[in-house]
Amino acid sequence: MRMPLFNDLLNTYEEEKDSDAFKEKIVPVAHEYGKAGIQITITEEGKFASAVKVNKGDEKTLLAITEESQSRTSGAAKTRPQAVNDKLMFITKDIAKHCPSLVDKSGENVSYTAYKKQLEDWCQSEYSHPKARAILKYIEGNDVIEDLIEADVLKANQNGVLGGTEESTDKNQKYQKTSMAIPIRFCVLTADGESRNTWEDVTLLDSWTAYYTNLRGRNGHKELDGITGRVEDVPTFHPKKVLPGAANAKLISVSTSENALMNFTGERFTDESQRLQIGYDTSQKVHNTLRWLIGTQSIKISAGDFSPGGNDDCSRYMICWDPSFKTSEVYDAGMELFKGIQSGNEFVSGRDHLKKAIYYETKSSQMETGLTVAAFDAATSGRFTMVYYQKMLVREFFERLDDWYETCSWYFGSRQNCTVLSPSIFMLARCALGTEREKNRQSYLDVDRKLFKETVQDIAAHILNGQPLPEHFVRALVTQASEPMRFDIYHESILRAACAAVRQRLLIHNQGGEAKMELNMESTDRSYLFGRILAVEDAIEQTVLDRKKNGSDSNRETNARRLWNAYVNHPMTTWQELKNLLLPYEAQLPAGSRVFYQKTLEEIVSRFEDADMSSLARSNRALDPQYLLGFYLQRRELKLGRKKEKTAGSEQENKTTTDN
Repeated sequence: MRMPLFNDLLNTYEEEKDSDAFKEKIVPVAHEYGKAGIQITITEEGKFASAVKVNKGDEKTLLAITEESQSRTSGAAKTRPQAVNDKLMFITKDIAKHCPSLVDKSGENVSYTAYKKQLEDWCQSEYSHPKARAILKYIEGNDVIEDLIEADVLKANQNGVLGGTEESTDKNQKYQKTSMAIPIRFCVLTADGESRNTWEDVTLLDSWTAYYTNLRGRNGHKELDGITGRVEDVPTFHPKKVLPGAANAKLISVSTSENALMNFTGERFTDESQRLQIGYDTSQKVHNTLRWLIGTQSIKISAGDFSPGGNDDCSRYMICWDPSFKTSEVYDAGMELFKGIQSGNEFVSGRDHLKKAIYYETKSSQMETGLTVAAFDAATSGRFTMVYYQKMLVREFFERLDDWYETCSWYFGSRQNCTVLSPSIFMLARCALGTEREKNRQSYLDVDRKLFKETVQDIAAHILNGQPLPEHFVRALVTQASEPMRFDIYHESILRAACAAVRQRLLIHNQGGEAKMELNMESTDRSYLFGRILAVEDAIEQTVLDRKKNGSDSNRETNARRLWNAYVNHPMTTWQELKNLLLPYEAQLPAGSRVFYQKTLEEIVSRFEDADMSSLARSNRALDPQYLLGFYLQRRELKLGRKKEKTAGSEQENKTTTDN
């Protein structure tokens, strides 16, 4: 499954490496992003100019790396330097003077020796660069730590020992160790006095890439690249820091340890060279492109984002892109599908947006290009994997989104501004799986994080394959919507999400009558009619409670909501019980309202088929999901009717006042 993905990423690298479509570009081969803590400025002659601490928010720095430095761990870090910008321990030779507690038996700073040797080899090659030569001159002829002390960046005692006190205390030792681990980056002053950042100099970056790849080409171990089909030098270690929240996780992990669980001895392989090989250049391009896509265009799937103060270190990331198409529009469409158009919204009005902005205004040739959708998750702290992969045409992508917005939609928004929209995937998953909880005086729907990720991905897969929502998922939504007493705040959202899902399944099964967005007064569907009855009975009691604005019962739930779940499973017997409970409330209704509700109920009952009411067993069987549509639309019709009555009454009153 990874081979097509790797080919897609390679193609994307070639298409997007020089593109200005995004603020952040794909990292070139033999480079990765890191953070800097101190910035040192030197001249082209290698003289110290200044040093400052890097401001918060400006730490991001592009680093020239080697295969070994990119995969270095604490044990082997001392002898695996980066090429230009690295930790202070690599660029200073005077460690014995300033950090006596860190000097080993030899008295030599092996990190500096390795860094200097690598820099010398580069500067002596045909790929040498003026800035690299300036840095080499500086570290050879200057006491870097002394310069930082004089610039008031590091603190030391009068003897130059880092820490600030005469005694070699534990506190001083800790300060020395921390100081040596500070990442350093260089600026080089040109002859005209302008400062040039090494991490932004394209010529310097290209110089290192050319030198290092040439070096590997001459000295590296060559094998057949399983992706490109060319004989190339192959790495022992592949990049990490690709997936946010799982810095040590690798997409391609290789273990050469004899004691490792995954080694190359046994019946299948006798040594590591027999496994599938991927060239260094290929590996760098694939990982750098994937890191770029996840960093700039991914959709984070995490239940932790929806709980107060919550976070999720085990998030799943989904990417959707096409290098030959308008990537940002594909990404925007995907983001709307998952999260909604605006931050805080959980619904999507995507149909008109897609059709107007993208769908019909896109050239047909572009619509026929390929599109890739992939999802990644960290299985362990050291390994992440691709959990979903699909290829389709751009045209198919937008057609299926358009079909989704057309079928899975309902009334969303506030009471004052309610319109037909589609629920986001995140909203659907939370409504189907969530339990309402409160934390820090904030209510939220708590969802099992692993189940949330799997559900979101499953819904996305159904949408992208042009399939309706899974039946078990729709049942889960209906069950949640049928238990209003479990929710204080979120029941209305769950009800609307369930109505959207039920409506889609009705449209798929050609039951368009009950799937209409307006109340179907002609429907004879038993479940739909019972849903309408429940709405009327709820409105009767709610009307009386609303009139008691300051009474003790004014804020309590109606009997219809209390008996809702029982009503769904045994509608006929529960309705009889509900009618008896509502007799005192009917007596308190104004005469006009009482007659109106009685006529409405009589009209609904008259629509039942004789076969549905022929026996208690038939009339009392559990309701189908479409009862929710009947309930919601009947309730909406009653509210609109009351609003029209109030408006008409107000207009009549104004007219009377004017006449007088």
